[in-house]
Amino acid sequence: MPSRKLYSIEINGETVSCIGVEFLNSKEAVIKHIAVLPKERGKGIGSSMIRFLCKNYDIHSIFAETDKEAVNFYSNFGFQITSLGEKYLGIERFLCEFKIK
Repeated sequence: MPSRKLYSIEINGETVSCIGVEFLNSKEAVIKHIAVLPKERGKGIGSSMIRFLCKNYDIHSIFAETDKEAVNFYSNFGFQITSLGEKYLGIERFLCEFKIK
């Protein structure tokens, strides 16, 4: 049975980011959502949350599905990007996959 976890980061009592992850099995996880407050973006917070998952769970692959707006974030981290085409009318979606060495 998949398990889900939600993590957040607080700075001075304010929640600035969160990541929701679903563990498909002991080796694979899916990022269901990841968010960083606009004023805190570009500081490495999102990447640090993904690194936290890699370090604290013995997973081999992380997947995410996203839109054009967030695809660069995943690409810059090192995810392989595959277009899923227009999954919803007028909206291209992307599968992002990260293999942990």
